[in-house]
Amino acid sequence: MSLTAGLSIAKSALAAFSAETAVVSRNVASAGEDGYVRREANVITPASGGARVVSVGRAADRALLERLLSVSSSAAGHEAVLESLSSLERIIDDPEFGQSPAALVGDFQNALLLYADAPHDLVRANAVIRSANDLAGALNDASDTVQQVRQAADADMAASVDRINSILTQFEEVNSAIVGGDNKSLDY
Repeated sequence: MSLTAGLSIAKSALAAFSAETAVVSRNVASAGEDGYVRREANVITPASGGARVVSVGRAADRALLERLLSVSSSAAGHEAVLESLSSLERIIDDPEFGQSPAALVGDFQNALLLYADAPHDLVRANAVIRSANDLAGALNDASDTVQQVRQAADADMAASVDRINSILTQFEEVNSAIVGGDNKSLDY
């Protein structure tokens, strides 16, 4: 090996070590930042000898990241279902409180039975009408709440689709810039 070749190998090794040190220094400086992920320098040894840093990558456990994304999306889905069910639960309520549709149907049925025993009694007739109005009002309120929950779910889905489409558009722009080698358009 010539002196020039030895010097070239030593120079490339020092440059690779310098790049690795810069990555370690950046890791130490950014250790306290939220969302920072440790970086690793990927070093290769070319056939000519020496060393060279070919890339700096994020240290990440792919399986753990996929699991985190899966669990996060599942939790968000369950939370949305829980919110909807909580809204619907207020409609149904407890029959013992007398405001649920089931309780109001029972009241209406009882009023009808009492009126059937004495069809000439105006008090009982008014009780049937009042009970029917209460039941109709409760059913209308329930229908309105169900429609609101449905509209909110539709709006949330539309917003999610819009966000995903926006992210995909940005991803396409970045991908096109990378393929085209245009560093100026990468403002992300």
